[in-house]
Amino acid sequence: MIDFIIMTLAIFAVSSLLTEFEGPRGLFVKLRDKYSDSPLKCLVCTSVYVSAVFYILHANNIDQHLMPLASVGVVILLERIKWN
Repeated sequence: MIDFIIMTLAIFAVSSLLTEFEGPRGLFVKLRDKYSDSPLKCLVCTSVYVSAVFYILHANNIDQHLMPLASVGVVILLERIKWN
């Protein structure tokens, strides 16, 4: 169960970063502008693709790297709660 929560928070973090934040040197904005018809403008659509990649990594036992991303997901959630 804890793996699922960590995986979900990490997926949320990466999807949020890709769809809503500028990123380093505006990288995410450039990606969204370059691929304007891509799912990078939709949090739910991006989450589908990010979750597929994360579950492949999880199947290959590379999921120990997801904990920092899960922490980012918690921070993003707390920020949203704070401002709403």
